Amino acid sequence: MNRDTQGAGGSEVEAAAHPVPGPDGSVRKPYGIFAAAFLIDLAVACLMLSLQFLAVSMGAIPRVLGMIGAFGSGGYAATCVLAGGIADRIGRKRSATIGIFSAAVVWLLYTRAPNPYWLLAMVPFGGAALGMVWPAVQAWLAERTASGQRALNRNLGLFNVSWSAGLLIGPLVAGYIWRDDFPALPFVLCAATGGVVVIVLLLTPGGGPGVRQQRQSAADDADGAQDHALWPLFMKLAWAGNFSSWFVGATIQTMFPKLGLSAEMALSHRLVGVVIFCYWGALMGSFFLARTTQRWQFKIWPLIVAEAFSLLGMLCAGLYANSAVAFGICFAVAGGAAGVTYVSSLFYSITGSPESCGRRTGFHEAILGVGSLAGGLISGEVATMFGLRTPYLAAASIIFAVVLVQVLVWTSRARATRPHHSANA
Repeated sequence: MNRDTQGAGGSEVEAAAHPVPGPDGSVRKPYGIFAAAFLIDLAVACLMLSLQFLAVSMGAIPRVLGMIGAFGSGGYAATCVLAGGIADRIGRKRSATIGIFSAAVVWLLYTRAPNPYWLLAMVPFGGAALGMVWPAVQAWLAERTASGQRALNRNLGLFNVSWSAGLLIGPLVAGYIWRDDFPALPFVLCAATGGVVVIVLLLTPGGGPGVRQQRQSAADDADGAQDHALWPLFMKLAWAGNFSSWFVGATIQTMFPKLGLSAEMALSHRLVGVVIFCYWGALMGSFFLARTTQRWQFKIWPLIVAEAFSLLGMLCAGLYANSAVAFGICFAVAGGAAGVTYVSSLFYSITGSPESCGRRTGFHEAILGVGSLAGGLISGEVATMFGLRTPYLAAASIIFAVVLVQVLVWTSRARATRPHHSANA
């Protein structure tokens, strides 16, 4: 929808702005958004691991490695808080295009850093640029999807599979193309990928400061209608779960390269990439499962069970894992759990008033960024003080605290609503 069609009262204009959804519930298959999501996170995942390789080659200690990931996440989270609302006003396409172009410029500048401390100064700007992208792209996806849980679940599933496929492949690419004698190579290739994304976004329909479609079928109206009163609670609990998942993800992404390349494990760059690949592969597998059913929506137990598995995976990584295979299994368990929390957080953020969709997806991404920020900072500090395995135990502690809060909040809400139902009976 473009700016000229907003608020028009004529039926002809409205019909042009809101085309009739197809049989699958989508207004128009947003293939451009799916392609952009894949390419962006392919570049980001490749770049994140390449940054760790670059910092390790510069002699960075674990604390600095964690700070590199944390500072980037801090810039991302701070921008997301504002960027969602900005995208609602200036248009999703414009916001996303500005963000990815700026990120590509910063990625090229990383190649000029003489030491890890220059990287620390630069990564917040790369994170801030990406903060302009994701809330806008997610709201853009909502704009191109007909209202109703079925259509939203299908398009969200394809979107999540797209970006997670990029994150899945990115570490492998970084491991295979990294060269000690040419460390700038992955950064140049990632910046070129960003240029391709700009072209894809410019060619993708929609993306104005519009509102997603309001049509939905009677079946979708009925589905979950009684649960919508609890939507804000589900959204906040999912946000909390997503925070813990991205804390775990940041711990794996920033801490395992140092351990894997150390004398203790002596893994190659390629094998380090494969182990991290296990985390993102399991996360994408969760997205495939989530898009095939709506049974997880407006239920608390899938969130709690997923986080319990993530807790188990981190405990095993910190206490028992001693090989690439063992770490790969632990990370896969945590990745599968992260897929559940992420898809829940994004689903509940997009569900609701379309006018403020960008603002809610901004908060969704900001909380995700804060999780990565905390994961990088805390894990780096813990690893420096107590060893390279202890960050996984710290991550397990964070998950436990989040689950405890979720259970307490949910049970207190259940007690509060029980007398009301009894009185009505």
